[in-house]
Amino acid sequence: MEEPEFQTEGFFSRLKEFGRKKGIFIGVSSLGGTFMIVCALILGIFFVTYEAIELGPIFGISLVIGVLLFSFGTYYYIYGPIGRLMRKGERFQKKGKLGVAQDYYNRALILNPTSIRAIRSLVSVYRQMGSIEKAVELCKELISMSAPDNARFYHILGELYIQEKDYNNARKYVEKALELESDNYDYMLLLAGIHFKQKEYDSAVNICNIIVNDVSKKKDKWIYYSLVRAAALDLIVQVYTKQNDRGKLLELSKRDSSVLGSLGLLHYEAGEYKRAIEYYQRCLRHNKNNRAVWNNLGVGYVKIGQLDLAIKAFRKSIKIGKNQIKNINFSLRVRSPDGTLFLMDNNGKLIELKESEITYNHLGFTYYKMGQFSKALKAAKFSLKLNSKFERAWYTLALIYFEIERLNEALESCEKAIEIDQNYKEASELRDKILKTKN
Repeated sequence: MEEPEFQTEGFFSRLKEFGRKKGIFIGVSSLGGTFMIVCALILGIFFVTYEAIELGPIFGISLVIGVLLFSFGTYYYIYGPIGRLMRKGERFQKKGKLGVAQDYYNRALILNPTSIRAIRSLVSVYRQMGSIEKAVELCKELISMSAPDNARFYHILGELYIQEKDYNNARKYVEKALELESDNYDYMLLLAGIHFKQKEYDSAVNICNIIVNDVSKKKDKWIYYSLVRAAALDLIVQVYTKQNDRGKLLELSKRDSSVLGSLGLLHYEAGEYKRAIEYYQRCLRHNKNNRAVWNNLGVGYVKIGQLDLAIKAFRKSIKIGKNQIKNINFSLRVRSPDGTLFLMDNNGKLIELKESEITYNHLGFTYYKMGQFSKALKAAKFSLKLNSKFERAWYTLALIYFEIERLNEALESCEKAIEIDQNYKEASELRDKILKTKN
């Protein structure tokens, strides 16, 4: 990496980077603090040499104020440019000007090659550009150049390889991160998730149980630990659901009521729709803001023909999802073309939050069954706006168009669904039916 020109400039030249007001403030703080420290030292010499007791308090106060001013000015002088560059990069990223944002993040990274916020921001830009390999190269370069023992870089590499579904490499780098920080629950959860992806279910459950038992003893940072515990329990639930182990899920539901939703899902998959609805309702009595369970409840109502209740459940799920996205306080929000909302907090932690195209498709299909075709079209189209590669929404759209005799659009929608999934039997059958009707 090349050194930027402004790193070789003098103190007063670099102050221009902060703007007039901030530059003056930093200059006054740094130089004023230095002056007060010098004065305090002179007073200290007089105090010691001539035993001038009356100078003692003045010496102490001057020294403390001088150190505080100097520390503040110096800290902002060193780290301030990074914050300024990051804010500019984030503004351009929000506007979709990824190349410009990338340039600002790179400049911030040159100033501080170990800045996790800058690295994660740059990685997020590469991801939006579809250049995961560049993000991987960046992390490996930083590890080799500046921080070979920094667990966070290995953690980011693990996340990137998971996105590429390269679980062997992901596992290798997350294990390296844990070697350096063995008590980091984020790394442990990520490793458990990799074991789950590799169908090593017992290992995944063992890691999650260690996390749950450990965080239960923690008294500080209870919000963080409660989230960690919830994530570990959720992964255990996924394992038991995969194994169709209703007994273990029922036992686990005594510790966490959210497990009742997973039990409902198992009953639904077994065709026991009324029983599934009972479990969903029990789950929502404990947590009325679980949008996934509201969605599943709506699907259950569709199966037993209670379409009005299904519409209410789907709309409740959508409303909760919108409120969750709206109320989360993150420093960066960027929506990608596929509908994914990228959220980054002030510590550089990147999260992907997505409105549910599945729920909107269910809503559209239910309106279709009720004969409310204008509402059905609106919901299905919004599902596709969130995810244009969602074949089920294209199929729903084809059904609606066929019903209102817009055959060309119905055929086009069917073709889209089949293009995405060539084995989509229902879409192929509908396409044949449309062609037969046209002829």
